Amino acid sequence: SPAAMAAMSHGVPLIVDASKRDLGAVIEWGRQKMADGAYECAVQHFTSALDLKPGLMHALVSRGFCFLTLGDADKAQRDFVEVITKDAGFNRNIYVLIALCLKRTGDYHKAIRYLTRCISQFATFRPALIARGELSLKVREFDKARVDFRQVLSSSPKDLAARRGLADALRGMGNFREALRQYSRALEDARQLLQAREEPQRMRHTVTSPSQGSFEGVSQEGRAPFGEGDYNEMVNVQGADSYEDGEDAVQNEPSIVPCPSGKAEDRFVGGELSSGPGGSLLKDALGPDADPAQVRAFITDTLMRQALLLRLVGDLEAAGESLLEALHLDVHDGLALFWYGKVLLEQSRRREARGFLQASIQHHEETRPYAHALLGALLMMWADADPDSALKHLREALRLAPSSQAIKVTLWICQGMAALGQTPRDPGVALQHL
Repeated sequence: SPAAMAAMSHGVPLIVDASKRDLGAVIEWGRQKMADGAYECAVQHFTSALDLKPGLMHALVSRGFCFLTLGDADKAQRDFVEVITKDAGFNRNIYVLIALCLKRTGDYHKAIRYLTRCISQFATFRPALIARGELSLKVREFDKARVDFRQVLSSSPKDLAARRGLADALRGMGNFREALRQYSRALEDARQLLQAREEPQRMRHTVTSPSQGSFEGVSQEGRAPFGEGDYNEMVNVQGADSYEDGEDAVQNEPSIVPCPSGKAEDRFVGGELSSGPGGSLLKDALGPDADPAQVRAFITDTLMRQALLLRLVGDLEAAGESLLEALHLDVHDGLALFWYGKVLLEQSRRREARGFLQASIQHHEETRPYAHALLGALLMMWADADPDSALKHLREALRLAPSSQAIKVTLWICQGMAALGQTPRDPGVALQHL
């Protein structure tokens, strides 16, 4: 044809890669790669789509999601911001995703501002309200967090995330009695949901395997690193008198909501990210159709918060009961093992505490140095003190946490006590350790 002859005369090949010209096909391939979990390949497809049509909203959202999944929060944020810059009301989920990016980089206040922009347009959007409430907890704006969680509960009284968030906010405000009441209600609602979700599984299990049955394990993810401040407080077994007690051990975020990167610090209890074709970006992870494992994890985490608050107000017996219930859900929950051992120490049940602290060493890495330190101090306090084992625990604690001044001081004191117990007794050697 004349057109074909003209194309040949200008050096344009007659056979071209049609897929590169078919924008719809490129987008579809990218979505398929997302569904398959091949996010790097998906990024290439969405980038090709954006080369063909710069500013294409759906391609920007999908590529941003892939970047976030791959751990590149900066690139993800740029794509998401470009979307809402072009159309502020394009997709309300985008604001939560931007907040997720900012949360990962520690810019909580900016994340809150984006969520506020979202809520100003979508006043009842639950994931944004929950996310803003949780971030307000992190920046210690407890009253603002309380307002967000109450707004969610006004329309959804059974919302587990909002109920527990309200308890956290009340705790931060110093209203411990009401906080404990809200934790109890969250646990009651969660137990009812777990029973409803497990009953169909139990019936199927009875048909297929009537002779077996066990509790499923609960993930430890989502719990914040255990810091030296917690050990400093624990060494003084008189108890705590501030909101900070335990806050580093059980953070104000859940351990139950999957996120793109799989990182605990990226989680919002408001919903989980979903890359399924045609699905929304966020879905309720604790709704009526919640995975029983997620509900159990919610219960375990809430029991931990309740226990630490009960301990804070001096009700050690009730705190122990909550921790034991958490251990009933997962006997290998290292954090619950550690805190139950600590509560036993505070009740002067030292020999019982030893076993739980030793078990926690095997199951919770972040509290391991502090469990070793407490065991070392404990072995020195007994009438039949074992200085060699005590110092072994304390040296291991210092190896695991070399910057911990509290562990160093405890080691020095115990070294001095061990020196005083030697024969012949030489106070000068003991003083050298202090």
